[in-house]
Parts: sequence; C-alpha cells; structure tokens
Amino acid sequence: MQSSSPSLLLATGALALGLSALPACSAGEGEKDHRSDGVPTNPLLGGELDSNPISLDSRIGFVGAPGTLAPSEGPASAPVSTCPMSMGCGDGCRDAATEECDDGNSDETLDACDNDCRVRDLLLVSQTKPEVLSAQCDHFVVSTTQPTGDGTLQKPWDLNTALVATASISAGDVVCLRAGTYGTGGSQIIIWTIAGATDNRVVLRSFPGERAVIDGTLQVTGDWVEVRDLTVMNSDTARISTSTAQGASDINRGIGIDVNGASNVNVINTVVHDTGYRAIRVTAGGSDAMFYGNISFNNGWEHPSGGWGDGFFVKGADNFVENNFTSNNFDKGMHISTVSDVALKNNQISDDLIFGNLASGTNRLEQNSIYGYSEIGQNGANSVGIVIDGNTFVENDVSEIRKLYFRNWQEQEVKNNLLYSTQNWLIFYQQNYAVTSADWHDNHYYYTNTKTQPFREVVGSSARNFTEWQTISPQYDVVGSTYTAAAPTGVQVRVYPNAHEAKRAHVSVFNWDKDPFVDLDLSTVGFEAGDQIEIWNMHNLCGDPPLVQIYDPNKDATIPMNGWTTADAIGYDGTNPFDEHRNPHPDYGAFLVTSGKFGTLCGTCANPLEPTSASVRLCPNERRLGDGRHQASATETGWFGVTYLEFAGGEPSVQLASFDEDGVPFSRRPIDEGTTPLYFSNPVIAGLSTDSVFAAAWTDLNGDGDQLGVAMRLVTLGQADLGAVEYANESREFSQFDPDIIWTGSEIVVAWVDDTNLRTAPDIRYRTFDEDLKPTSGEQDLAAGPEVDADVALTTFDGSWAAIWRSASNQGEKIEAVAGSVAWEVGPFPPPPAIDVPAVAELDSTHLLVVYTQGTDPLSSGVENTPRLRGAVLDVASPGPVIPFAIDPLVTGFTDPSFSQSQPAVVNVDGDIYIAWRSENRAAGLGGEELWIKPVAWDSMTDTLTLTTTELRFQRDAVHADGDQRRPVLAASNLAPSGAIVAAWTDFGRTLGTGQGSPDIGVQLMPNPLIRIIP
Repeated sequence: MQSSSPSLLLATGALALGLSALPACSAGEGEKDHRSDGVPTNPLLGGELDSNPISLDSRIGFVGAPGTLAPSEGPASAPVSTCPMSMGCGDGCRDAATEECDDGNSDETLDACDNDCRVRDLLLVSQTKPEVLSAQCDHFVVSTTQPTGDGTLQKPWDLNTALVATASISAGDVVCLRAGTYGTGGSQIIIWTIAGATDNRVVLRSFPGERAVIDGTLQVTGDWVEVRDLTVMNSDTARISTSTAQGASDINRGIGIDVNGASNVNVINTVVHDTGYRAIRVTAGGSDAMFYGNISFNNGWEHPSGGWGDGFFVKGADNFVENNFTSNNFDKGMHISTVSDVALKNNQISDDLIFGNLASGTNRLEQNSIYGYSEIGQNGANSVGIVIDGNTFVENDVSEIRKLYFRNWQEQEVKNNLLYSTQNWLIFYQQNYAVTSADWHDNHYYYTNTKTQPFREVVGSSARNFTEWQTISPQYDVVGSTYTAAAPTGVQVRVYPNAHEAKRAHVSVFNWDKDPFVDLDLSTVGFEAGDQIEIWNMHNLCGDPPLVQIYDPNKDATIPMNGWTTADAIGYDGTNPFDEHRNPHPDYGAFLVTSGKFGTLCGTCANPLEPTSASVRLCPNERRLGDGRHQASATETGWFGVTYLEFAGGEPSVQLASFDEDGVPFSRRPIDEGTTPLYFSNPVIAGLSTDSVFAAAWTDLNGDGDQLGVAMRLVTLGQADLGAVEYANESREFSQFDPDIIWTGSEIVVAWVDDTNLRTAPDIRYRTFDEDLKPTSGEQDLAAGPEVDADVALTTFDGSWAAIWRSASNQGEKIEAVAGSVAWEVGPFPPPPAIDVPAVAELDSTHLLVVYTQGTDPLSSGVENTPRLRGAVLDVASPGPVIPFAIDPLVTGFTDPSFSQSQPAVVNVDGDIYIAWRSENRAAGLGGEELWIKPVAWDSMTDTLTLTTTELRFQRDAVHADGDQRRPVLAASNLAPSGAIVAAWTDFGRTLGTGQGSPDIGVQLMPNPLIRIIP
C-alpha cells in the first residue's frame, strides 16, 4: 500500500520569499546576489560589489591554475589570511605578521607579490616532466614561434623549421610535437616531405603523455614515415554545401592525413575527426601503407543529395587496414577503390558505413564489426578473388541498404560470418562473369523483414529464401550455415588488443539483448592485477569521461551500455544524413580500453615549456569535482571547504580548498599523502565543530591491504601536518568505494559501497566515528540483499542521520531510504542512462526530501534514455512505498521534456530549501550544459511542498555560464543572519579568470534567502 504524500503545488509562478522591493541594479551591474538587508554582495568575498565584474581566480574563490591577476580583477584591499603552510605565494597569501611575500620582498604590493609568485609557479610546474619521456624523442617541436630553436628539449623547433630540417633529421629519428595546436584549419596543408629509409622510418608523433593537435591537413609525401599518437582535425565550421561537387567552393575543409604518392607509410593510434571529404587517404601511386589503431569520426559535409566524407580512403596497392574505428562520417566509413591487394582486419565500422568498391585482386575482410549501412564486395570488373571471414554485419532499425553486395567476383570465400538485417536484403548478388569457385560455409543469417525475401539475385531478378539461395550454382551455404527469421540473441564482445601500444585495445559490443551492463574479458590485453584501466566511448572520445576500474585477472570488467553519447560534428547545425541512428547504444558499443590517462584528445592548450616570461602559458591542470554527494561542507562556525580531484602530469590528487565564513580563500592543498588516489576516488568532506577541522574520505587503492578501500583523515587548516590515514571499512577483502560522509553535531557517519560479500555485492555499509576520527561502532549493513546497491548519500535528520541509495533489480531501479528504524522506497522506475547519486535533505524533524533522476522516453523511441528530475517527500509517519513527483524546469526554452536533467543536489539552509541540477542547453548548441538552482517552499504546518518558483541560473553572473558546467554542489553555511549556500561546480568554460584550468572548479557563497535582480 502506497503512503500518502504531502500536498504539492506545481503551478508556474514566482516566489517573493516574503521580502519587500529591493533596490534596482545600476546600469551594467548584471545579475547580483543580495543579503537579506537588500545590500548587494560579492558572493565570494562577502563585501559590497563595485560596478566592475569580478574574475574568479584562485585568489578570490575560484579553484584555478596559477595565472596573473590584474589589479582590476578584484579589490586590492581584499583580506588575505596568513599563509597557513608552505603552499607557495601562488596561492595568493602573504605573511600577515611581516607583510612580506613568500620571497621576502616586503616592498611589493599584494598584487605584485601574487604576480611574481605565479611566475615562479609556472617555472615549478614546467620542471615536472620526467626525463624518461624526453629520452623517447630525438627532436622536439612546439606550436609557438621559435626562430632560434635547434630541436632540443630546451630549445625546440617550431613546425615550419622542422618541416625543412632535412639536414638534421635522419632515418630512424623520432620527432615529437609538444602539446598544442598546429595550424588554423580550413584549407591549410602541412606537408611532411622528410623520408626515412628502407625498414628505418622517420617517426612524427606527440610527445609521450601529451597530445598534439593538427588543425588542417597533414600531407605525407616522403616514403618510410610513421605518424602516430596525434589528433588531426579541422576547426572550420562550414559543414553544409549548396554544391554536390567534391571540390565545393563553399566548403573549406581539407583531407585529414593525406598519404600522397608515398610508400611504406604507417598511421598508428591517431585520432582524426571533423576533416574534409577524406579523413585518412592513400592516393593512387601510394602503396604498402598501414593504418592501425586509428579512430576516425564526423568527417565530411552535407550537400543537397547526400554527403561527402570518408573515414578511410585507400587507392593504391598492397595496403593494410587493421584495428581501426570509424563512425558518423558523411559518406563512407571505409572506401577501398581500384587496388590490387588490400587486407581489412579487426576494424570497427559503425552507424554510417557505405563500404564499397572493392576491386580486383585478392582482398581480405576478416574479423570486422560493422554496424549500420554497408555494401561489401561491390566491384565493377571481373575480380579474381575475395575472402570475407569471421565478420559481424548488423543493421540498425533504419538502415535500408543490403548487407553484402557481390558483383563479378570469380573466386569467393565467405565463411564464419554473422549477418543481421531488418530491411531489404541480406545478400544482393550480381554476377556478370562466370564464378570459378564459391566457398560459402558456416555463415549465420538473421532476418526480420517479412515484406521481402532475404537473398536477391539480380541476374534472375528475383528474391529468394534461404533454401532457394542454397540451390544457386555452384551452391552457397550448404555446409554449416544457418538461417533464422528473428533477431540474434545474447551479447557478442570482441576485444582487439593493440600491437603497437601495451595495455591498449579496441572493444566491439553487439548487445542484442539490450542488457544494461556487459562484461568484458580483457585477459588478452596484457593488464596486470591492480592496473587502473580506463574504458573510453569511441563514439565521443572528446566528450564522455572514461569509465575507470581496477583490473582483476579473476574478474571481468563491467561496462554500462546506457549513458554514452555521440560526438557532435564541429559547426554542424543540421541533421546528419544518418543522424537518426548516430547514437547506437545500448544496441552497439565501441570502446577504447587503456591503462592510465589517455591524454588530451581535442585540447588546444599551449606548450609546457620552461617559461622565459610571465606571458608564457602552460597547459592548465585539470580539476573536477567527484561524483560523491558531499564534495562541499561547512563547519559549525561557518568556514567551508571544497574537495576535488586534480590531475597534474596525468596523476590524480585529492585536494581541499578552504574558505572563511565570508568566502575569503584560506588555503588550497593536497590531502591524499600516504594513499593512492584514482581517477574515480570521488572525495567527500564534512566540516566539524570548529572553524579549522574537516573530515575527508575518498576511494584509495590498496591502502587497506586489498584492492579498493575508503581512506579517511582529519585536516586541520593552518597545520602543515595532516592527520593519520584511517580506513572506514573494517572488512579489508575485495573493494570498498564511493563513500559519503557527514557530521551530525555529535558523530561522524561514513557510508560506502562494499563488495565483500560475493553473494550479495555490491552492498551499502556504514560506520560511525567521534570528532577525533576514533570508531564508535563497527561497520554495519544498510543494504545487503540480492539487489545491486550503489550511490549512497547521507544527511543529518532530527539530531541524527538518514541515508538513501539506488537499488537495481530486474524490475528496474528504486531509491531506498533509512532513518533509524524507519524505511522507505521510491520506485521501481526506469534507470537514467547515466547513474546520478541521489540527493537528500531534511525538511523538518519528520520529513525528508529526496531528489533523483530516472530515465524517460519523451520521443517514444522505445528506450528510456532521457534523464529527468524526480522528487519524493518521505514522512516518518508513512514508511514504505512513496509516490514521486516530477521537478520540471519552468524557464522558457527548457520546458521541453526531451531536454535532459541530471546531477541533482538539494540543501536546507536555515529552513529554506534549494534544489540544483544540470540541464541540457540546446539554445547554446548541441552538447551545451547549464546549471540551475531553484528555491522550494516547505510548509511544515500543512506538509506542503511548493515547486512554483522559477529556477535561477546557478552562477551569479550570466557571463560565467558560458561554456559547459557540470556537477552542481550545494552545502549550507551559517553566515549571519540567515545562513548561506555554499555552491561549487565543474566548469568547462573559459570565463572565470586568467588563471583558469580546463576544466576547473568554480565556488560561490550565496547569502540566504537567494534573491537575484536581473535588469
């Protein structure tokens, strides 16, 4: 029996929050926060605002990379705390007792001190590159102008010099491009004429651990050259032509990698995207090329009758194309034309493929995974022979092209293939010449179109069933082949280890059962026990973050088949001709598996050179909030902290940035000493009873003696020494991870996901500690049933605490909740495509508010792949099942139910409730992400929750909402007189100050009640 729900007001409206009219903003002031007395405040400093916009850098509340802060960017008189530890002057602090900078210069102003020390920080960071990486390179190239460079690490060439440096580049040399962007896109061509010698190639590659981006065409004209580990793309935004010609004058996009008449050229492990009508090309006259391990997508443009743009184009002799991925091109995925011999092996081709024009010679197509459009085996001449062995051809629901198109092949060997089609034919067979041999066997056909037969013989102008097909001379598929008038079942996983990079592989998944999770056997890839593995979605390498796991040789990796996205084409504002099936998940997935951080695939950061002046810029450090529930927290005295992950030099670090009660930055420091953080450590913190102490928790590798564990420690601001590392989990076998932590006012509560019990795992467990981090209980179960339990979140409740988590079973997902002896459940409901940690906050001493996301299907596609916000009020007087309600956007332009909502947060600030979330922002372009915060009214007298207040932009200034923002975080502070909202987010824009990283963390302190005046 379902519980009764508090009354709910859902009508659109605006909530005045009971305050009188406020002063109007002066011209140019923009959107401001106000305290309850109506005085506008700087949400980061707590003081009155001037009329100038404020840049949020590391000194005034933005957790940013070192950079220059101009005096106009912040009040010069802003209070600065005493340096609490040896953090370096780049953290924006000086010794309050001596008024000296860290360098001992007492005559400098604060801003000058900061500027000097930021230059020193740049020097420090530039020296962190290990020499072992440099040893892999013979010559060095940077994207900036270096007229006096000599190609050494200390004095690198610029690219123009390297291109003509034939006197000093010899066969066998390795030329390394440092991180940066080379070229300006459009029709620009970078021509590499330098050649190697027989079996001794010249190598052009990214510096190990970095990613160089070529914006334009890389044309290779020298023999015996190897190109590897680069990104080649084109930033020109014109993608729609009025002409059907390949050389359309209104399109300014060149080929990506052009092997122009050269022989023995290798292209290895390179990403090529958004180029012109050929992404990777071998022209006539080129031969013996090898394309291996490359990833190609979104190439070409649209024209009135279709599109130009091939992922691979091979027109030459004796070429080899293996272990590549291509997807979402505007024309063909792989186009093989007029060749004498080409081998195509272990490739993954998806979504848009028209694979045609295999010409004379012995051509081999082996072990490929092909999803979507395809024409295999087409040729216009009397061809000698073709081998098609061990491939999988799967048509999606909207493809209307036959799977195998055979024309004029004298010798045919077709075996061990799987073919599945829903429309038109499986085989389109046209022979105008005599067939001398046809060896077709052990093929497996699946066909679900009832309107026509699966096999079409053009000569006889008739469609045939499988039995009739087997009677065609000289007989086809008589031995070992099968035909099924239904779709395949089960899951097919193919793992293609990379022969040119250790611990790297491409993975193809055909998920005919649409399982939400698929297991990957990675035992052939070379991983060792304890290796950190990263699983990347090859349909959106530049957008989706990787799934990170620890390799266990006794256990398969597990990967979700929902929640992945597909990269949008640069500058393309139309509908791709194949757009209706451009995101194939969960039916099909293509993944890159690597060990360690893969690197920047699409970045444009500057080169990490040793700077000679403050104007030299570094690739910024990457900072992200984790996925835990409490990434921010305030102490009982109002000081607050934000914990996050920082990736400097590719290594993760758990960091804590702290602020006083007015939002003035106090310190920023790593807190993971003595532990091994991971890319998914998801740190969380709880502020304790004093203004200087926080308890932190995160996922750690092997510190507890076996796999993952939940590391904890106390951090006292102003003390250089960190507290001892403790572990929340008493059970040390297998893994414990993804913690949440709170301070109830009398004890610390930590909960986590636990894999100890192999029969019921994953489970949820918790443990309590005192303010000195001494255990006050053993670990106990919150959830230990057969369901899959994860994503736990805690909150204070009626002087104690409550917990919620996600629980999944065959019936769908539920939100489970417990407070003392009272338990509730919400659901079941369709899971969202990407799992969000649910949010929970106390409404009053007997009610909780839960906010979560569930999957919806607003376009009636048959798949619940649009996450939307839902809420539920839990009443201690009505345990058990609870009826949820929708939390729909009210801002014009975002009310469309097909716009996704995700990453919820909720907080109670002095009795006022606020909900935040991430929204899809199509008004800003495909892929845009925007954050919102919504005041919610709770009436404890009538048990009424009111959702009629229109949400506000999360950031104080509209400018700071440019670019993508993710992961909104809310916490409560007791700033007088009515508290304040501590807000943080991961920011991918470039508007928050000169010292900004990418991505980075934005932080705000917003006085309660939250009132914005928008002119």
